[in-house]
Amino acid sequence: MKASQRARIPVVCLLLQAMAGCVHSNELSFDVESACLINDLKTMAIDIEVARSSEQRQQGLMGRQILHERSGMLFVYSDTRPPSHAFWMRNTLIPLDIAFIDRSGKIRAINSMEPCPSEALRCPTYPSGAAFELALEMNKGFFAQNDFAVGDRFSRGKGCD
Repeated sequence: MKASQRARIPVVCLLLQAMAGCVHSNELSFDVESACLINDLKTMAIDIEVARSSEQRQQGLMGRQILHERSGMLFVYSDTRPPSHAFWMRNTLIPLDIAFIDRSGKIRAINSMEPCPSEALRCPTYPSGAAFELALEMNKGFFAQNDFAVGDRFSRGKGCD
């Protein structure tokens, strides 16, 4: 190895460290809100992180290793998304359920999604199957385990009355 090449190694290492720091610092933050799931038998309070911007929706729960039991992420759209609108799980580490919710707060569809590692060549997509304005991701099995289904309701804000 030439002396000029050896001299470049520390510079390259510093550059890579700086780039890694930039990637980490670009992680987006999300507002946290209280919300409720409501059916004929009960009302359950949950905490949600809200993804409003395109960048936030694109990042979603990527890289998360855990999602607490009554916590989730709400994807908010300004217009109605068609039944063909799909989500994917690239770089998402935990299996999730996703509820597609209309403007009135009614759950129109619930799907399960599996993690897709970053090294995968292609990740499956999960179409909503119903028109929606909100999509709520929770741990896989959450809706069934807590007796929430299509037709039940979702409400944002404090107080689950």
